[in-house]
Amino acid sequence: TFICVGMVTAGLLSATAAGVVIIWSNVGLTALAFVAALNIHPYVAFVVGGSGIVLGIVRIRAWQTVAGVLLGMGLILLGLEQMGAGAAPLKNEESFRHAMALAVGSPPLTFLAGILIAAILQSNTGATMMIITLAGAGAISLENAALLIYGTNLGAIALRLVLASGLKGKAARLVRLEDLFCVISGALMFLLYYLEAAGLPLVFALARELAGGIPPQLAVIFLLSNLIPAVLMMPALPWCQK
Repeated sequence: TFICVGMVTAGLLSATAAGVVIIWSNVGLTALAFVAALNIHPYVAFVVGGSGIVLGIVRIRAWQTVAGVLLGMGLILLGLEQMGAGAAPLKNEESFRHAMALAVGSPPLTFLAGILIAAILQSNTGATMMIITLAGAGAISLENAALLIYGTNLGAIALRLVLASGLKGKAARLVRLEDLFCVISGALMFLLYYLEAAGLPLVFALARELAGGIPPQLAVIFLLSNLIPAVLMMPALPWCQK
């Protein structure tokens, strides 16, 4: 989002094109949930270590550029893995079980808990990784984990409010466009949850059909929670930008 803001400010990208990139980047980041559902820790460690060695030894600029990109990607994946792995043992803590029982006491509370988790972690993707890990460990049901995930997009707004505090004009509006996307995503998925609870097969039914096991099912749900609002917003993008 902020790379696009910088490019628009510099005149390298139109606001409309940047809006499209920002909306669909939210869909793209859900790939991390599918990656996290796999056992890729050895590969991530190899990428981080190998790219670090190249940066420290090789003096060819092109190689250093590629190694820098790989190191950044590897550190993101490593951080998300560690965040999820660190949360898994919490399911055995009595205080955590009481807190989770309170948080998932009703659908609105569960949704609000997802907002809070993402706001604290300052990352909707990191929050989702943690939720998927806990659900895979049996600490949360699929339905409650999905509601938590639906709330994480809204929780990410808090960080953007801080980062965009000095922006004005087109730059500020682009950040607010992503905030609008998150609001639409949360409201829409919350509505779909209640429609499915009433007996209409929708998101959960599709996730169970496409994937086996809770972690990949939640990865599908995370994808749908960003893909559906992105598809719906595209025809209305000029209106959304206004």
